[in-house]
Amino acid sequence: MKINVKFLGMLKLDGIKSGNDIEVRDGMTITDFMQQYVAKKEHHRFIIVMANEKKVGLSYELKKDDALSLFLPFGAG
Repeated sequence: MKINVKFLGMLKLDGIKSGNDIEVRDGMTITDFMQQYVAKKEHHRFIIVMANEKKVGLSYELKKDDALSLFLPFGAG
């Protein structure tokens, strides 16, 4: 099934350009998605995830035509 993926900040996804549609398997959760596509595992716990403009948890199951947005906040001190 196809979803649209956008990401902001310092986040890097393997093989995905922000704003593109990608094909994912049926039943894929946010956890599955991050394990497959988010390059740096240490960033997983900090990523804010939204599906269709609503914040979702790691167990959210992706649906056809979802608009997935990921943001990795960063700061300096």
